[in-house]
Amino acid sequence: MKTEFEILESTVQLIEIINSAVKKIEEAKENEGLELISDAELRRRLKISRTTSYNWRVSGLLPYKRIGKKLFYPWKEIVKNLTTKFNEKK
Repeated sequence: MKTEFEILESTVQLIEIINSAVKKIEEAKENEGLELISDAELRRRLKISRTTSYNWRVSGLLPYKRIGKKLFYPWKEIVKNLTTKFNEKK
């Protein structure tokens, strides 16, 4: 069983990891001037399933960045890629 100190130490480490991830996200936004959205937000905006987002990502249609274990998508690039791809089919 963990002592209070060990629990507190684990909590501090988790907070540091979260702060680091947030900092990386903010830096990516500033460096690229992009609106980065999560996988869940992408699926909500496009009204697509998890499988579809995976297939599009693997095929290269959806550019993404992995920060830790989470995926983030540059929204403007997504719109541009999808618009181009689906206009080609017309």
